[in-house]
Amino acid sequence: MEAARIAERFAYYIPFNHYIEGEGYQVAVVKEYESGYYLTDWVWGPTLDDAKKMADVFNRRLGLSDDDVDSIIMSSMFASMPCRGTA
Repeated sequence: MEAARIAERFAYYIPFNHYIEGEGYQVAVVKEYESGYYLTDWVWGPTLDDAKKMADVFNRRLGLSDDDVDSIIMSSMFASMPCRGTA
């Protein structure tokens, strides 16, 4: 049962299209099985590579592996798609 999930997982994500000139990249939070992401007030950088490295650090602190992060992000991309079974 989805509502009975033990804990809602989330991951930090750096959308490449949310660059703030002279500062860096705005940080987003992706929630597992929720469509899209939530932008925070945080800015990491100054480069995209620096921002992604910082996201990796924070995701590791959450106990997430690269595969976990990928899974969470993928679940958010397909969260709003209808499921169709085969008959």
